[in-house]
Amino acid sequence: KANKVLEIGIGTGPNLHYYAGDADIQVFGVDPNRKMEKYARDAAEAARLPLKNFTFIPAVAESLPLSDASVD
Repeated sequence: KANKVLEIGIGTGPNLHYYAGDADIQVFGVDPNRKMEKYARDAAEAARLPLKNFTFIPAVAESLPLSDASVD
């Protein structure tokens, strides 16, 4: 079971509802467009994914600010 999920190109967060039922999950949403953060956070709230379980990362996939093997 994946506990740390990396979603590249989170955009407006249309997939966040898939993770909402798991209290132990940590979702890292990556998007180069900082304006998407508000929409992704709104989507997390609408999906009832606690904001403590969601982190928006403004970055491009080619240069992720995450350590190797830090996500499942």
